[in-house]
Amino acid sequence: MHVVGHIAVGQLLAWPPGQKFDGGRTFAVILGALTPDLIDKSLKLFGVYPWGRTVGHSVFFWILIALIAALASERGRGARLTAFALGGFSHMIADFADDLVGGLHYTGYLVSAWFTWPYFNPDLYPITAAPVLVDHACLGLYTAIEAFVLALVILRATAPNAKPEGRAETARRSRSL
Repeated sequence: MHVVGHIAVGQLLAWPPGQKFDGGRTFAVILGALTPDLIDKSLKLFGVYPWGRTVGHSVFFWILIALIAALASERGRGARLTAFALGGFSHMIADFADDLVGGLHYTGYLVSAWFTWPYFNPDLYPITAAPVLVDHACLGLYTAIEAFVLALVILRATAPNAKPEGRAETARRSRSL
């Protein structure tokens, strides 16, 4: 998925309907949504791994971040870290959807094992799809999905009934988590 798509999916999943975006948490969601690629594409660029999805795309890494966010939330300091974790998980969801569409079209693979790295490398145990599915995969569908999600984010951000979230509401929500 493209950078804009990851940011849009992160924003869409991280904000409840009717809430305006909050600057600090918005930045944390964006950073979280981009972190898997910032980590893994850098590791590939510098020759550490031959794959573009390793540590940052591992569910185990994001579970660790979510646990740290939960511990920080107990102390009233976890709102931005929770937003960061939500951004990271949104990246995982978007890449999984991207793999289903793009993977079928380009390679015939239904799923790859990057999600459980380091226990499985990204190309270990691929599940292939029937040729009829590959032949009829919709080229460009994931780009259309990105555009749709981006439009939803823009509509939600500019909705007249959206209420800005103040500091008191942010503090109340972080204590209740």
